[in-house]
Amino acid sequence: NNNNHLSRHHSMAMAPRSGVLQNNMNMNNRRSSLMMQSHLKVTKDPRPLKDKQFVEKQIEFLIEYLCSHGYESSMLSPKELNPPSTKNFQYICCFLFQQIDPTFINL
Repeated sequence: NNNNHLSRHHSMAMAPRSGVLQNNMNMNNRRSSLMMQSHLKVTKDPRPLKDKQFVEKQIEFLIEYLCSHGYESSMLSPKELNPPSTKNFQYICCFLFQQIDPTFINL
């Protein structure tokens, strides 16, 4: 019983110290993150995403790529992909991730 009291007292004495260390680490991470962000240059996306012909052509390229790499084509049509449903978007992203990393598993 007395040992319990000592170990509980010891762990309570250590808690604030580790909390202070954790806060200092978080502050340092925030500072370095802010410093890195100040050096980043924000560039505007140069693609004409409001141009209907451009978007249609990109969708054709995507369908061609997916079909030529073994994607199930029954859910692929320009109409289905403009805009894609959340489900289709997730399936396509998982398929593309697996092209990069064959061990990728969607949870």
